[in-house]
Amino acid sequence: MANFFSRDTKVYLVKDSTIWEIPVLEDYDYDQDTELTEVELNEAATPAGVSRRGRRAFTDAYNPATFSFSTYIRPFAAAGGGGTGAADSASAYQHAIEEALWACFVGSGAYSAYTFTNLTADATDLDISWEGSNTINLGVFDLYFVLGANNAADADYTAGSGLKIDKVEGCVLDNARISFDVNGIAMIEWSGLGKLITSPASFDASAAITEGISSTTNYIKNKLTSLSVTADDATSYPGAGGGVYNMVLTGGEIEFSNNIEFLTPQTIGSVNTPFAAIPGAKSVTGNFTCYLDTGTNGDSGDLIEDLGSDTDTITNSFDIKFVIGGTGNTPRMEINLPTAHLQIPTVSIEDIVSVDVAFQGIPSTISTADEASIKYVGE
Repeated sequence: MANFFSRDTKVYLVKDSTIWEIPVLEDYDYDQDTELTEVELNEAATPAGVSRRGRRAFTDAYNPATFSFSTYIRPFAAAGGGGTGAADSASAYQHAIEEALWACFVGSGAYSAYTFTNLTADATDLDISWEGSNTINLGVFDLYFVLGANNAADADYTAGSGLKIDKVEGCVLDNARISFDVNGIAMIEWSGLGKLITSPASFDASAAITEGISSTTNYIKNKLTSLSVTADDATSYPGAGGGVYNMVLTGGEIEFSNNIEFLTPQTIGSVNTPFAAIPGAKSVTGNFTCYLDTGTNGDSGDLIEDLGSDTDTITNSFDIKFVIGGTGNTPRMEINLPTAHLQIPTVSIEDIVSVDVAFQGIPSTISTADEASIKYVGE
């Protein structure tokens, strides 16, 4: 009998007959449970003193499978030439190891000739757009968790002999969370839902896209992250000039959500399985923390004062830009919320007084899909 260690697992995403290896951290998880109905007898005693006390249990349906894992944010410039394992045929075009996840998160995830719908790669950067996210047809893919894969001779896996293959079918991504831990490496926590977990006998991942995975230079230090906040109304929110507030982060996070629900039939007499995912309203929420300061070390004090004094604006609008890895540095990731709404900051009285500012990324109009954009720049 073989024992399996989580660190020996490899994860693969399969979409449109193309396979990507997704390097994950040790905190990965996948699971599925069932809906159960119990029927009990409840009757008085017979003249002989007998009372039936029976019980039956019925499996009604499988609940949607759940999965979660974390990936590092890892942009890179493709070597070009195409072929097995390549991210692009064009030299120096910008990509990210986790780009297939973003493509399925912000739209259909359709892929052809090294190109995803809603993703644009060139020699300058990789742009991820929310413009196609107003759809009920988000990207559906399969996830393979190959336990013991690090001990396998090649990527054409057969279950048994120290290998176990689990497949989460019909996956959709629900949440992507980025935390700004100043002492950590930039990473994304992903979670989603799937139809069913099965255990296939084999899986051939020898043609998987793996470019950039072996690099040791495409990790990003959160310590270098910068944040700028620019008000649409520079009169009410003057900031350091022109409505600009420069914030020096001590922490925070941003979470993107599709608010997915799975539909499952309720036919009696059969075991029902989930068959379709329906996305709800999109949401982009988060917060950032910094020391309470004014002047050259940051404008958090000015932001608190301006937000607190504006009692007339129902929905304020700020252009928030996080540059994870630092402005002008490579590698880096830029997250832009062009029309974000800021809440009045809260002040924490500690050894050094700090400020926590909550925000929501909202679109320019309720029916548009421009609440966020993401850009990767590799070395």
